[in-house]
Amino acid sequence: MNNNLHIRIALPEDAFQLAPNLREADKQEVITSTGKDPLKVIQESLEISSEAYSIVSPEGQVIGIFGLCAVPDGSLGIPWLLASPEILKHRRHFLSECRGWIERFQDKHNVLANCVDARNTISIRWLEWCGFQKVQTHQSWGLSNLPFHEYAKVRAHV
Repeated sequence: MNNNLHIRIALPEDAFQLAPNLREADKQEVITSTGKDPLKVIQESLEISSEAYSIVSPEGQVIGIFGLCAVPDGSLGIPWLLASPEILKHRRHFLSECRGWIERFQDKHNVLANCVDARNTISIRWLEWCGFQKVQTHQSWGLSNLPFHEYAKVRAHV
């Protein structure tokens, strides 16, 4: 049996598989920042992303979806990732792939940036692993007015 994750272009139906299985921290981040149901946010993210990919377990389950939204002038890319707890079982393989995807996104945009719920420690560690740096903390973010950290990664030659 193949013990590796598979990454493929995300399909609209992948949102239905991932949404009910989101990590609790991701679910709370989505609800806190948007006030929307996680399924709706995943669907909207897939629609507005310039590219989006699903992370599929060896058993064929979608355990994460990530993508990139771009501002119209192309200078800023907004990477995003939502995952189920299952991804932690495959963290070594997942982490070995991450930096390559971030580099791919960085090749297209001078700056990559996004905000993360200050309570979402796993996502914060992942961002830092991928080379992002905390730019600032917004003390009152989203509908729940909770602290969110803004992280960014600037292309080296900018």
